[in-house]
Amino acid sequence: MPSPRGLFNRRAHRPDRFGTLLFLRLRPIGLALRGGLFTAGRSPHGAIWGLFKKDWRELIASRAWWCLLLAIGPLVGVSFISAMHTYAEASGLHGTAAGVGEAFSPLIGIWAPTFSACELAAAFLLPFVGIRLVSGDRQSGALKLEMQHSLSSFVRLTVKAVVLLIGWLIAFIAPLAAVALWKSYGGTVYAPELITLAGGYTLNAGLTIALAAATASLAEHPSTAAILTLSVTVGTWIINFIADVQGGIWESVAGYTPTAMVAEFQHGLVRIDVVLIASTLVLTGLALAAIWLHTGRPLRCPSMKRCRLSTRPCRSAQLGRPAGVEEPIAAWIA
Repeated sequence: MPSPRGLFNRRAHRPDRFGTLLFLRLRPIGLALRGGLFTAGRSPHGAIWGLFKKDWRELIASRAWWCLLLAIGPLVGVSFISAMHTYAEASGLHGTAAGVGEAFSPLIGIWAPTFSACELAAAFLLPFVGIRLVSGDRQSGALKLEMQHSLSSFVRLTVKAVVLLIGWLIAFIAPLAAVALWKSYGGTVYAPELITLAGGYTLNAGLTIALAAATASLAEHPSTAAILTLSVTVGTWIINFIADVQGGIWESVAGYTPTAMVAEFQHGLVRIDVVLIASTLVLTGLALAAIWLHTGRPLRCPSMKRCRLSTRPCRSAQLGRPAGVEEPIAAWIA
């Protein structure tokens, strides 16, 4: 007769394996409960705040966001130094080309080249941050937990968009540091020009966030979403190239691309039609992402319910279950 110790050693691997699988399955639930997202009797405002804290922690833990912060500093620094050298040479440095710099303004000579680094960061780095934040819930299973709350998909995606916008504003510290350096060098700063330029790049970042959220909700895997986002970005560049070559209607369409929009803001111009179209595209992208983010909806249409009731006996007969026995899991339509 084997000893109890031998039986324990013989079957020791089963509880360990079961415990590991159980831990992996319940880990997203523990993270959500620890964040206080799902609490009995919680008000909608408290749930929104809990969702905001949960998304903010995910942004802080995201490697893509830290790569954005680490890359935008050198990009802005190199652009600012190059713009300073060019502006100094055009302004008559060392007694050459005297008076040429009087035709230049700091907006064209300094801020447009310096803030152009933000356009590169928004085109190539910010989409990965948005895709990581939106697709992370689906990959970890936290999206199913969030759907159990009464908050709609539009509210949840709005919270994610606000978190991403705050993350972008934190990355905007780099060009603001360049403004402080320019001011310390004795340069002039005109606040309306800087506000216009910063607003244009923030609107461009909003377009990128909406595009990343839409592709992340539409695609099943983050890599597919990244390819779709990059394809749309390259497509806008192709439209600008065709507009420069062909003109005509292509030139009218290219006037509403992110590159043309940013170029208007770089000259201190604010076009109401461009702002309205960009804002509409942002809201459309977020709405599309919210619709696709909802993975299933219960049957509410009477005709669909009758169809489900009519097909239940056939499926019950195939499965060997009586027709009057209810299914253990309700039917959902993706």
